[in-house]
Amino acid sequence: MVFPLCPADKPFEKKKEEAKKQTEKERYNYAISIILILLPVLLLFYMFKLSSSILILTFIAILSISPALANPKVGFVMIVANILGGMFGILAYKLLVIVPNFIFMMLLVFVIGMFFGSRLFSDNKYAAIFGSGFSTFLLILGSVTSSDAEAGSKVWSRVIQISIAVSYVVIAFNILNRILESKKKDTA
Repeated sequence: MVFPLCPADKPFEKKKEEAKKQTEKERYNYAISIILILLPVLLLFYMFKLSSSILILTFIAILSISPALANPKVGFVMIVANILGGMFGILAYKLLVIVPNFIFMMLLVFVIGMFFGSRLFSDNKYAAIFGSGFSTFLLILGSVTSSDAEAGSKVWSRVIQISIAVSYVVIAFNILNRILESKKKDTA
């Protein structure tokens, strides 16, 4: 109602596909896969009391729900998007250290949002990278600007933590899929 569609918007409309109905066994197997991916990380965090790196655990929990990350290409795109968003987050933080002004921060977020948005809504095949990159940018900028004076040292660690989380989920899904495929070949 507020922004009516026009003919120029047609290429960006996504047709909703009928969701394939999963059987109860498929849902159960997928839930077991998620548990197998999360369990080593949970044990690692519990045994070594890694509460300072809770961002990794949160990101792994969120990303493990997405079955698309089982594809190595999608995982690589996620890693690139997070690094891109992290670099823009670091750039924005460095500029905010130079000019610590709320209006400047709003304008900076607006300009970076326009940059990511213009790339996201293009016909480029890499457009999805900019959507994930912008969400990473907002996550990093929000966590850094809301923390204490040590925020500058935490920017790089947050970018690294997000990259570690994405890399772990991609690698874990690939290893799990290879194990499951080898078991299927053995039984067949």
